Amino acid sequence: MKRGFSPLFDDDASRLEQQHLTVSDSSERYMATVANSNTVKRLKLHWPIGHSMRYGVRLEMYLKERKYEVKYEIDLIRLANTDENLNCFSIDRSKELFINEMEPDLMVDQLAHEVSNVLYPMEIVVDFEGRFSEIQNLTQIQKRWVKLKSELKSKYEGNIVESYFSRMENCIFDPFLLNSAIKQQDWFLNVFFQPIYSNYNGLEAKDLHVHFPIIPFHNVAYSSKLKLLSELSDLGMIEVLATGFIDSEIYGHELGGEYHSRYMLHPHTKQIWLSKSDWSVIQNDEIRYIKLDLFCIANNGDELDFDFVKQNSASDQRSDANKKKESIWKKLIKM
Repeated sequence: MKRGFSPLFDDDASRLEQQHLTVSDSSERYMATVANSNTVKRLKLHWPIGHSMRYGVRLEMYLKERKYEVKYEIDLIRLANTDENLNCFSIDRSKELFINEMEPDLMVDQLAHEVSNVLYPMEIVVDFEGRFSEIQNLTQIQKRWVKLKSELKSKYEGNIVESYFSRMENCIFDPFLLNSAIKQQDWFLNVFFQPIYSNYNGLEAKDLHVHFPIIPFHNVAYSSKLKLLSELSDLGMIEVLATGFIDSEIYGHELGGEYHSRYMLHPHTKQIWLSKSDWSVIQNDEIRYIKLDLFCIANNGDELDFDFVKQNSASDQRSDANKKKESIWKKLIKM
């Protein structure tokens, strides 16, 4: 098991496990550190190897009067580092997927869903900035595909299906094509694995370039800024805001739009508990809107611990746990 130095992770678990700061204590220290413009704050993630998190994903796309919504869940486990000390994760998508609140019912949607399931569990490597780099369990995926293809051929027939199988097989057995396809189509990876764990110089925003799969099979470049807010949120979480515009130097007037992302992190582990993002895209005089919500469901298989949440009054403190969790998630989803 590789440990060593990681620019993204704080792997000193024994030290972190001894931290039992109250929200008021941690909030005061946090604000004092970030607000000092002369202080460089290093935002590092504490995610022990073997630790798992479960997230709900909701993707909405709007074009003219049409709305297309997809919902599913993701299990994310940190794996041991590579020999080069790059960080790794296992990603497993739930078999249940809902399109506009219904399970896939059209043949094309059913086929695409069954074929995409062959990719999971997917083991990925992230680079030193925290971005998705490559898939590392290609052999397992290829073996699953060979088995699944024979099963699907007994359910689906026709030239279009055969052509689809052929393109999928070419992609799966070509590491470059598969990694490129994942980068250009997977919304969860493009939003979750962003370089938010970095150095922040006081209240100053960071410049960076990011990419999102706004156009099918193509990642669009954005000039953007990251900002670490100086105060914890009303729920006691760390907030990182990202804003950006489609890079006009690359696309000129052919493509335009902007995006906004809001990451809410656990104040101690720095794990993402909620992310809300939206994009507007202008192409050929048409405007499209895309929204993506990520929200944590479970922590290492257990219910979420909201002990860090700020309490506004004595009556709040006397509320039972279930009511507290319900009110918290209502606030989170409405943000």
